[in-house]
Amino acid sequence: MSGSFGRRTGIAAAIVTVCTVTIAALPSVGCRRGSAANAPAQPEVALRPAPRTAEDVLKRVEEVYHKADRYQDAGRLVLQYTLDGTTYNQTSEFSLALAGPNRLRMRVRDALVVCDGQTFRATIDEAPDEMLSMAAPEELSPGLVYSDPVLGRALNEIVGSVPLSLFLDPEPIPGLRYNAQTPQLDTPQAIEDHNCYRVRIPRREGALVLWIDEKSFVVRRVEYPSEGYRQLVEPSPGAVSSMTITAELDDARLDPPIDDSVFQMTIPKGVELVRRFDAVLVGARIPRFKLHALDGRIITRESLAGKIAVIKFWQRDEVGTYREDLETFEQVQKRFKDQDSVVFLAVTTDPEEISDEDLRAALAAADISLQIARLDLKAAYRSFGLQYLPTTVILGPDGTLQEHTIGDYPSQAQTLPKKLDTLLAGGDLVLEVPDKIPEYTYYGAFAWQNPLESEDDQKSAAATALAKAHIAPPTAPESLRLKRLWACSELEQPGNMLVARDDSGNDQVFVLDGSNVAQIGADGKVLVTYPLDLPGRDAGVTFLRTAVDAAGKRFFVGSEIGAKQVHLFDANWKRILSFPDDDGHPGIADATLADIDGDGQLEMLVGYTASVGVHCVSLDGERLWRNRMPDRVLRLAVSGASRRGRRDVLVAQGILLLIDADGGDRAPIVFPKDFVRSIFTADAHPNWCAIAVRSVESGQPVRDVAIGLSPRGDELWRYPLPEGMQHHPAFETVVVGDLLGQESGQWVLAGADGSIHILGDDGIPVDHFNYGAAPTGMAIAHLNGRPTLLVASDETVEAWQFTLPGKDETD
Repeated sequence: MSGSFGRRTGIAAAIVTVCTVTIAALPSVGCRRGSAANAPAQPEVALRPAPRTAEDVLKRVEEVYHKADRYQDAGRLVLQYTLDGTTYNQTSEFSLALAGPNRLRMRVRDALVVCDGQTFRATIDEAPDEMLSMAAPEELSPGLVYSDPVLGRALNEIVGSVPLSLFLDPEPIPGLRYNAQTPQLDTPQAIEDHNCYRVRIPRREGALVLWIDEKSFVVRRVEYPSEGYRQLVEPSPGAVSSMTITAELDDARLDPPIDDSVFQMTIPKGVELVRRFDAVLVGARIPRFKLHALDGRIITRESLAGKIAVIKFWQRDEVGTYREDLETFEQVQKRFKDQDSVVFLAVTTDPEEISDEDLRAALAAADISLQIARLDLKAAYRSFGLQYLPTTVILGPDGTLQEHTIGDYPSQAQTLPKKLDTLLAGGDLVLEVPDKIPEYTYYGAFAWQNPLESEDDQKSAAATALAKAHIAPPTAPESLRLKRLWACSELEQPGNMLVARDDSGNDQVFVLDGSNVAQIGADGKVLVTYPLDLPGRDAGVTFLRTAVDAAGKRFFVGSEIGAKQVHLFDANWKRILSFPDDDGHPGIADATLADIDGDGQLEMLVGYTASVGVHCVSLDGERLWRNRMPDRVLRLAVSGASRRGRRDVLVAQGILLLIDADGGDRAPIVFPKDFVRSIFTADAHPNWCAIAVRSVESGQPVRDVAIGLSPRGDELWRYPLPEGMQHHPAFETVVVGDLLGQESGQWVLAGADGSIHILGDDGIPVDHFNYGAAPTGMAIAHLNGRPTLLVASDETVEAWQFTLPGKDETD
């Protein structure tokens, strides 16, 4: 049976990089300030020459914020967009008061943060009975304000605070300019009686525009890039247009008088002081919750103390989809009906408009009898990490999360009773409680820890975790004999490669070269260069896919991560179409070509970077179906064809999601301690290879692991890869093919340090060697009848052939 997503949470997940964190969440060192009485006299800003460039304006802004001892504003965040012809406006108020070096009051959406110089405290609306409390540092920094993951999400649900960063961060401008082009000055405009410079910072996700007072250099308005936040608007960002996100910093002032009472926070009676807000972690206490049973009872974490709770999350309209899972859950419940210490609950996240009677009727129609309780979807996300339905949660007698199973519960009738027996006997399903929050969450995100260490340590830890790997010096394989056939230096920017068989059965090698595709012959010479006819000045291609239809016609598709369109080409690299026509989406993540329904016609599968999901498109540009189950697509692949010629779509997004040929959901493949970021398949090889990031300790370098999978999702093998990040983010690190002239092919994996690893189809290592450079592309092709490994770097494309020990090169 296949599972399905419930109603969307509207809370987006982070990808495997700290670079997607919003501006104010970047770790930084505190900025020491003296008291106002001891502060040196500030020069009159108006007496200095007016700045001429955007860079000059930003420097002056940084200067005045760092010289100030206090800051205060009371502002509004305005979100405006058009959906189905109707314009919507959403306004939320915020306020910020700062006094150096360590006093703060910040109210943003659902969170309140107060620091009086002695104690740092915070509350979030979704956890009303808890208050985060810890000793205040000598100097505040954005990194500490956002250090608690749960608090950070509440503060940063849409945007970060530019004034907080400008005031506390000693180097705020690099954060504003991250992933951006050179800032530029727009035409000055006024906000009421304040004439303002307008500094535009073009970023990949859109333009960040700062409205800066010409006299005081105080930021009075911030226009945020909107592309990364469309997923917060329901029901579908694909239908949204004209989105703007603007922070109006009303009455923003430097060095205003601020009463000390502003930085005081009263502790309400009954509130629990915590050092960290509870997060959804296996082995840790579950965050507080309040379930509303249909019999009128309120069920909480405290009321379940001493009992084992088994909770199955479901929704009314999906009962038919996972009926078998619910039926088996009921059977297990009956086996433990005489155990007072075990509680079974069927918790629905349906909206209020669906009545209690509707819920009872849905289970009754399926002939299922379970104790029903209700929980708001946002609370289910907060307390249980819920995104996917069905989900089964087991809580221990002490409220610890013992198990969190996404999708249909595997072998539920046999496995679940054994686990409950273990808990009843005083055992534990968790081998050990983690000391630190692992770097993953259940909704498919990946969180890099920002622990409560010194700010220098935090900066060093982040730099270490995301450091590009050191390129190892070249070495020869240990057992295989390696022969270089040729090196091609005719290309300016060689990148990812693609091998396509021509009508005569010979392999053709295509290499991306900037905005061109070059075809290289078996002798290493460029045969022909195809300039890509791409629409728009900013269009680009960094990945290519190809397939042939039942009539033998070949097509190519290409795009780049974050692009607005994917481009379809014929066999001669003439562009047929670009999809989609509109740009009202957050960006394309990946695309591929396949005949997924077995009708002999190819379809394009297009995955988006956020919330839009996966679209299946005919080669004439007609959208055949869409599936919004994937929240963030990282990479797409397709399974091998069934007897009927049908294929599944595989989506890497932390977990591995599966979509059938008709666009329906199938049960996902989940690796509790791995974040799956890539998936690779090939028709000639039945098994798959996933590249995942292992859960790492804070500050340790990123380490990838290759995981072999069967078409059923069973793990076949694992192979750890060297530490560090790839030097070229667009580089596709895995190829599969017959490299050694054997019946079973080989997986070839590229490490971040320039090493090349050759594995058998069964995952057994064959050999490895160091290439000596950071690869930009890799492929396996048969050239002149011999299997050949092609590796591109910044300067060349090289061809290598391998010989097994004891075999002659002519064999």
